Amino acid sequence: MPEYRWVTDAPIEDVQTAQRWDQLRQSFRIGLDANSARAPAAARARNDGARALLDQMNFAADCRNVAYLFMGAAVGLMQVEVPVERIPDRARGQAPRELFKMFDDRPVLIREFATAAPGTGAGDALMEYAVNIAASTSHGSPMVSLMAHGGAVRRYEALGFVRIRGSLNDGMIMLLKPAQSQVWASVGGEWRVAARIGEQYPVGRGDPGFRQ
Repeated sequence: MPEYRWVTDAPIEDVQTAQRWDQLRQSFRIGLDANSARAPAAARARNDGARALLDQMNFAADCRNVAYLFMGAAVGLMQVEVPVERIPDRARGQAPRELFKMFDDRPVLIREFATAAPGTGAGDALMEYAVNIAASTSHGSPMVSLMAHGGAVRRYEALGFVRIRGSLNDGMIMLLKPAQSQVWASVGGEWRVAARIGEQYPVGRGDPGFRQ
């Protein structure tokens, strides 16, 4: 039997190299192929969408490339773009207040987001990670934006996102302000999906957080 532990921190890796990213993409693809063979139709359709998205998710040097792992394999991947124009603390004394407020009010953008069928916990954990990236890089209230299509719009609405503009077929721009959403709570300086507070994550040998 595979050895695993239950831990309080999600097994997430902030990937630093294209080689490691490609390795994780391949492990994700293998897992999708294996799971689709015995999954119900709705899960197979989601897995097919994730598989198609993987082909576009090359390592992006201008993004945070993030993976959720289980037993050494990726079951979720995300690429988060942080606005580069944010003004560093050392420059704030010389910058007009209106200028740095405009930069701080820009949300981080989830450029790509792919998870396996429901049940792994990867989706919520990766979204928490994105919100905390926004919180750590913004001097204002954190905000996260993304583009969603079809049924994904409702899944993101369940996480507190609101529709900004667009359509289900052509893509809906959505925005999350966790400080204004009952779905989210700040715990110990970090943002969490309120319903998942206190939950633990299974990690296997080789995953972040695994301890003997």
